[in-house]
Amino acid sequence: MSKDDSRIANSILNDIGGKENIRALGHCSTRLRVTLHDKNKINTQAIENIDGVKGQFFSGEQYQIILGVGLVDRIYDLVLQASGGSSVDTDIKGDIYAGMSLPRKFSRILGDIFIPVIPALVATGLFGGFINCINAFGIKMDPTAMTIATILMKTAFVFLPVLIAWSGMKQFGGTPVLGIILGLMLVNPALPNPDNVAKGLEKAIHFNVLGLQLNITSFAGSVLPALIVVIIGANVEKWLKRKVPDALQLIVTPFLTILVAGLLGLLFVGPICKIIEQAILTAAKFVITLPFGLGGLIIGGTQQAIVVTGMHHIFLALESSLLATTGFNPFNAMITGGIIAQATAALVTGLKMKDRKKRGFYTSASLSAFLGITEPAIFGVNLRFGKPFIFALCGGAVSGWIAGILHAASTGMGVAAIPGLVTYLYSGTAIMNYLIIHLSAMLVSGGLVYFFFDPNKEEAKIEAQENQAASVNAINAVARSTSPAGATVAIASPVEGTLVSADQIPDPTFAKQILGKTIAIEPTVNEVKAPVSGEVVMLADTKHAIGIKADCGVEILIHLGIDTVALKGKYFTAKVKPGDRINVHDTLIEMDIDQIRKAGYDPMVVMIITDNQTDQAINVTKSPSGAMVNNSTLVLQS
Repeated sequence: MSKDDSRIANSILNDIGGKENIRALGHCSTRLRVTLHDKNKINTQAIENIDGVKGQFFSGEQYQIILGVGLVDRIYDLVLQASGGSSVDTDIKGDIYAGMSLPRKFSRILGDIFIPVIPALVATGLFGGFINCINAFGIKMDPTAMTIATILMKTAFVFLPVLIAWSGMKQFGGTPVLGIILGLMLVNPALPNPDNVAKGLEKAIHFNVLGLQLNITSFAGSVLPALIVVIIGANVEKWLKRKVPDALQLIVTPFLTILVAGLLGLLFVGPICKIIEQAILTAAKFVITLPFGLGGLIIGGTQQAIVVTGMHHIFLALESSLLATTGFNPFNAMITGGIIAQATAALVTGLKMKDRKKRGFYTSASLSAFLGITEPAIFGVNLRFGKPFIFALCGGAVSGWIAGILHAASTGMGVAAIPGLVTYLYSGTAIMNYLIIHLSAMLVSGGLVYFFFDPNKEEAKIEAQENQAASVNAINAVARSTSPAGATVAIASPVEGTLVSADQIPDPTFAKQILGKTIAIEPTVNEVKAPVSGEVVMLADTKHAIGIKADCGVEILIHLGIDTVALKGKYFTAKVKPGDRINVHDTLIEMDIDQIRKAGYDPMVVMIITDNQTDQAINVTKSPSGAMVNNSTLVLQS
């Protein structure tokens, strides 16, 4: 860290109101992201004038300071350290995963874990591609130079579980150094090499647990075992931190975390993954013999998905067997198009990006994939967005099917994509097959991404999810830190729509704010959502009104429509009932605003603070009547 970095960090910290004003802290590839207790303490002009700051703005309740790639990482570390280190909440996007489907959540978590690792994988992947090219074309290298080149090429991939465990432990809220230790346990040199075990050169360690015979090998290059182990480790550590007395934390918590997660990883998670690998190998041996190219279709469409788990090295045994018995390797022909498909998907995604820095990042991740190393493209781009990965699997399936129809085969193993060309030079037909396979993969994968995926919209959607999560965290944090008397209150809009001044409400009781401080919104959507976290204390039989007691003690009434009690519940569907626990942004009631209007009623949503004790301290938003609001907009606060 340079003096300039320290100066920038200290200036930012001072101009956002000091460390006491930080509620949560995080960062992306270019921006420092902060949620604050009091945003009025920010000196925006001073922050704009800090050398190194390229801009600043609010997005929802999240304050973002643009610093650029590299600098943001250093400034984040300095601000985090100055703000109290581990005591600062760094889970600024912790709620993002909550609303996602399981496949989407899995791909997003993997993407978030791999983003910090991608630069290392890109660099070593390129080394690997160049070495594969040299070997494929039969160029002789000095043994010492080859050893050094191999170290440059393989280190990141051999120790991939360590990188995943470090990043994953950080992602799941554990201590990163414990993740490193757990990752190192999985690749300890005392464990037999799985490739050598597959070739019969080494024997696995046999271990008997409760009558079960377990085979243990190294997990070098694997993904899934490391991911599962750090999920276990992070959760064990967080549980221990809540239960173990402070005086014993330093000794007990790391010891038990490593003991539990390490033993479960070595004795159960790892062997279970090995059983899955053997099942995959057995299935692949059967599938490859299917007629009409079906074997290639299945293998080409699934092999890169298996790469995500890190179990793909088991196929070395299959390829060795094919070459030993026939001299040809049809499996290579079935998967090489899938590799090019992943590279093409990442490349097209990058080329479609409007943001210059992200375009450069995504396209560079595709380079090593064209040379046969797909992890940077998969984890850095395709799996992060989801659709490009699926489209690339489609490209792999089509190219694999074509390889099966053509009975294409390689004369080597361990090398594919562009460097793999040399293993098809044994005949003109083989070269033609190679070109057809890769061209079909590129056309299908690239075409699907080009016509059916917009990465700019997807990035905007991810950004919106992060902003909404930041807003939820901000509102909940206020609620957790307050008490009914003299409390700090932050209440979001219960519905998306247009803000209406209280004196314009077509009901004198509401217009004069007789019941308490009042806010009104002309809705544009049917969903009415919780403006705070708390408990439902009242729901009208006609479903047109609901009462909430917030965690901070504030009592809120949400009234849906003017005189809509006369509808007797028609066009209103309650999603909660009295006594239910609710979180901010949970759906409370759905109302059909179009039908309500057709029935001759105004669907205006009115929200009132009904307890006198808190009412006087609360201020209505300063946004003008007619301003657009959504469920992340704070409309009442003190």
